Amino acid sequence: MAKQLKKKQVIEIFGSVKNLAEAVGIVSQAISRWPDVLQEYHINEVITAAWRTECVDFLNGLQAIGVKVDRRINDI
Repeated sequence: MAKQLKKKQVIEIFGSVKNLAEAVGIVSQAISRWPDVLQEYHINEVITAAWRTECVDFLNGLQAIGVKVDRRINDI
């Protein structure tokens, strides 16, 4: 079974919808259109944003719930 990552969890970790949107590189309104349970595309966007913003707590949290996070920066 695939691990689920919820939009609410991601927003809480980034601190706000605005912070998440800025990190991902989209407008806040686009986040509101994301599904409550994120699809693989959104998860990849969030992981990339976490790397760019050095959100280490978020990356560690993903690993804690079983999401595979490759920490080799050259693979992003």
